[in-house]
Amino acid sequence: MSRHGRRVGAALAGAALILTMTSCGSSGSTASPSKSEALAQELAALANRGSRSTWLVTYAFTRTTNAGAKLNESLVAAHVTARAGRAALDISGGLGSLVVTAGAQTASCTIVGSKPECLRSKASGTNQPGAVYGGAVVSGRYSITRGDDSTLAGVGARCFFLALRHGAPLAGLGFSSEQCYSSAGIPLRSRIQRSGSLDERTASNVQTAVGRAELLPILTPYGLQSLAPA
Repeated sequence: MSRHGRRVGAALAGAALILTMTSCGSSGSTASPSKSEALAQELAALANRGSRSTWLVTYAFTRTTNAGAKLNESLVAAHVTARAGRAALDISGGLGSLVVTAGAQTASCTIVGSKPECLRSKASGTNQPGAVYGGAVVSGRYSITRGDDSTLAGVGARCFFLALRHGAPLAGLGFSSEQCYSSAGIPLRSRIQRSGSLDERTASNVQTAVGRAELLPILTPYGLQSLAPA
């Protein structure tokens, strides 16, 4: 999941709280979570861990339509933790656009002609990106199973499969999806089956030492270079 599903509805975030409540019975005794709940906890914890670390990932993206047409593109995503006097940064770019959240503000940018145009708005979402997975599974909307471990861009990954059981598919999960994260919570692969296409995003390069030099080439074309850390 890119911005690796970072926007979630309040209902799903609320449902995710059940992950921490189901371990306690009415008498306060501890009960073992179900296998699905345990897997959802594992996946949610991994995704949330990524919001507490700094990373920059370049992805190979392929969209295959039901008619067999293919779109190949390079995507980028990054998270830079907050530093003294500077808010945390979340970056997601590709397909001719860039979305950057810095603290309480989000800039959604495109290039029109040769000039960048950015729409700025109040940031909405959560610093717990794993809530979307927990909410989807605990609510019964999606099933979850553990996939085989993998190595992507030289980094070990834990993978999970989610499948829609009932209701409308969520944008970040589709009818079915595979989500792979490193032990540090870096999103390394997502495969999402949508109604008209299969979207596959696989890490081709992972950096964990991320500073101004790495971010300027991403931010400058959209006039956001001031957001790069000093």
